[in-house]
Amino acid sequence: MTYSGLTVVFLSAHLPAANAPQAGQAIAFRHLQLISEFYPVHLIAFANRSEQSWPAVPNGLCRSVSVIPVSWRSRLWGALQRPDLPLYVASRHSRLVERRLSHVVQKEKQVAVWAEYTQMAQYVGIGGVPSRSWVVVCQDVLSQLFERRRARWLGPSSVFAAIEVKRLRHWEPRALVRANRVLVFSTKDAELLRGVGVKEVAVGYPELASCDVVPRRPTDHPRIVFLGALDRRENVEAIEWFVEQVLPRIASVLPGVELLVVGGGGKGQRSFAPTARGPVRIAGYVKDLGETLATGWLAVAPLRSGAGIKVKVVEYLARGLPVVATTIGAEGIPAGPQDGLITANEPEAYAATCLELLRDRARCQALGAAADRWFHRTYLPMTLNGDRVKEIIERLRVPDVS
Repeated sequence: MTYSGLTVVFLSAHLPAANAPQAGQAIAFRHLQLISEFYPVHLIAFANRSEQSWPAVPNGLCRSVSVIPVSWRSRLWGALQRPDLPLYVASRHSRLVERRLSHVVQKEKQVAVWAEYTQMAQYVGIGGVPSRSWVVVCQDVLSQLFERRRARWLGPSSVFAAIEVKRLRHWEPRALVRANRVLVFSTKDAELLRGVGVKEVAVGYPELASCDVVPRRPTDHPRIVFLGALDRRENVEAIEWFVEQVLPRIASVLPGVELLVVGGGGKGQRSFAPTARGPVRIAGYVKDLGETLATGWLAVAPLRSGAGIKVKVVEYLARGLPVVATTIGAEGIPAGPQDGLITANEPEAYAATCLELLRDRARCQALGAAADRWFHRTYLPMTLNGDRVKEIIERLRVPDVS
C-alpha cells in the first residue's frame, strides 16, 4: 500500500495573523506555519472588519489565499440560509467555502482539511473532501462558552444566550463526531466532548509564538500586570471587576502599587481612566511583550466568563511571573499553587492573595522560578509542535490501493 502526495486546506473562522491582538488568531497562524513546513497549504479564512485591515499573510506561506469578508449582512445572510444552525455558527456560513474548496480539490491530487475554530465543523465532508480527511480544532467548547455568557448577561441577551446554549448542545457533538479527529487545548475540554459522544479527541497545548528568555527586572514599586485584548468582552469585564472590586483593597494597604494593563483593541480602553480608577496604567499594545512582563511582580487573570484555556496565563508562567487567577482564568492549565498559579474568586480573597505576594518580594521571585520550571517540564512536552501536527495530518490520508 502506498500514499500519494497530500495538500492541506487550512479553513479558519478568523484570519490567522502572527501579531493579532487576540490569542486565537495568533494560535491559528502558528498552526498554519507548522503545517506549511510539511505540506503545501491553501488558506480559506473568514475575516471581520478589523481583521481585513491586518497585514497580508506572508508570501510563500500558502499556495493560495482566499479571504471571505464578514459583515452584519453576511451574518444575517448566513442565518437565513441555514436556520438549522445556531446563530453563532451560521455567522460563518458561506457557499463560497464549498466552491473554493472544490476548486482546490480539482487541482490537487489528494486534499485534507485543517478546520480552525469549532464553527468550521459545519463544513465537514463538503467540497469533495471525505469526512475522514478532516480535523477540527476547537479553541472553545461553544456550548460551555454560551452557558457562561447566559449566566452573566441580562435581559434579552440572556434569553438569546439560553437559546444558543440549547441549539449548540444539539449541534456541536453531532458536527464534531463526523471529523476524523478533534483537537482541543486542555484535558478539561477533551472530557467535556467525550462526555457528549465525541470520541476521537486529542489534546495539544497551544505553542506560544515566542518565549525568549528575558532577565527579570521587577520595578522598585509593586507592579501587577494584566494582559488581554481590550476589545474582548470577557477581558473588559475581567479588568473592570478587578479595578472596581479588588484593586482598591490592595491600594489601601500598599499605596505604591501599580496595575499595568497590556493589550491592543481600542474599544475597551475608554473604560480605564487612571485618574478615575486609581493606580492604573494603560500600556495598550506592546511590541516586546517579554520586556514588559519582565517588569512585573505578579500577574492577574480575573476572568469571570469565557471558555477554553487562557493562553495569557501560560504566557505569564512561561516568563516567570506568579499568577493569581479566578477558577475560570486557570481552568484547563495543569498547574497549581506550587507552580505559581493560585486561584481566588471573591474580591476579598483575591485581594488578600495578591497582597500576600506583593508584601513578600522573595516569595514572588520563588514562585516565578517555579512557574518557569513548570512551563519547561510540564507544558512544553505537550505542546502542539511540528511533529505532532504532522502526526495528526498523516491520519487524514486516504490510502491509494492502486
